[in-house]
Amino acid sequence: MWKSEIWYGPAREFDSDRELTPEADAWTEKISREPWTTGLLKLTEPRGWWVGTEDWLLKELQDFAGDAVYRSRDFPDSLDCMMEYASIAHEPCRRLGLGILDYREHPAPPIIYRFDVPEWDWDNNVLVYQGDMALRKYYIKAEQHPDPLPKSLLLIAAESRTGAYKSWSGTTVELRSALLDQRGLAWSQVDQYLELFGTWDRMDYAAFHGRIEGCMPFLREIGVHVRKTASSRTATSEYDDWLSSEDGTWWSIEVPAWKHKIGYAD
Repeated sequence: MWKSEIWYGPAREFDSDRELTPEADAWTEKISREPWTTGLLKLTEPRGWWVGTEDWLLKELQDFAGDAVYRSRDFPDSLDCMMEYASIAHEPCRRLGLGILDYREHPAPPIIYRFDVPEWDWDNNVLVYQGDMALRKYYIKAEQHPDPLPKSLLLIAAESRTGAYKSWSGTTVELRSALLDQRGLAWSQVDQYLELFGTWDRMDYAAFHGRIEGCMPFLREIGVHVRKTASSRTATSEYDDWLSSEDGTWWSIEVPAWKHKIGYAD
């Protein structure tokens, strides 16, 4: 009967910054070759990631490992057990670039948006991935940027639900309002407001333009296009007349196709 080495690893050694001992390194190599590990890697081969249900995952692993191994008490027989194995074997999984996630445990947008995997949802809740193939890299770069403005601009455009590219367009006043809504900010939140807009003066459009234009090189680098043109919109109401009298600039933002069943989907 097949036996796993998962319970015999020197786990404490992985909690320090010291170089691994030969014993720990040997255990890592053994775990990397176990059938549950190699089975998960096999699933990711076609495109770098795999999505499905728990039952589907277990059936795939059973077919890969064979009945004799699969029936062993040491072989993970549920998604929870598989997640526990992956947690214990964090160093082998790190070396392999292997990850496994349960959608039900990570439904919050900041986590979900990091993965560019349209099929991953409440129904197909298991995501197995290797390396960065499943990642929405441009979003992660914006998320890691010290300035909150690039990510906010990206998410405003991502709310669009049509076309190969997600897009948003509007006046400076409308853009400022959209940024406030996206960040969930009120005018009274002074520190966050200043961090986002760079000025407390709502009429200081030059400062706001400077904030947007300062982000443009980084946004272009990650594939997000921000354009600034003179507004050609004709006023059709007192509100529109007020907008056009405040600022004559028209902004457009485009981000790469954003496909996901939750959040901003086509």
